[in-house]
Amino acid sequence: MTTRIVVTCSRSWSAWSTLRAALEKVHAEHPDAVLVHGAAPRGDRQAAGIWRHLGGEVEAWPAKWDEHGDDCRCPRSNPSCRFAGFRRNIAMVESGVDLVLAFIRDGSPGASHCAKYAEDAGIPVVRYEQEGA
Repeated sequence: MTTRIVVTCSRSWSAWSTLRAALEKVHAEHPDAVLVHGAAPRGDRQAAGIWRHLGGEVEAWPAKWDEHGDDCRCPRSNPSCRFAGFRRNIAMVESGVDLVLAFIRDGSPGASHCAKYAEDAGIPVVRYEQEGA
């Protein structure tokens, strides 16, 4: 069975050497693992690029910002759903993952949510915290 690892990364993350070292370590332990990521333009995609460079497979789960969920509290007139990222995080974690790597800067709500949801589900989470400049 293939190991599946979620990476969640704050959009403002800037400690790339920390992220790279963490991914290199996990890739060395699980070279056939699939890295599942949220496809955010800043953070997630950089992590996915590093993983691909290491020879790993990636799986993108972009948020559906233009779709409101049944439980959404956004005004329906709003074209962008502010809860889409949280729904995506839940779906990624529930897709059958073995580990979550969370790179959180300044308590980022998205990466923090993904990490907490995984912890609450009993999935191991390794957190890397970065404070602002």
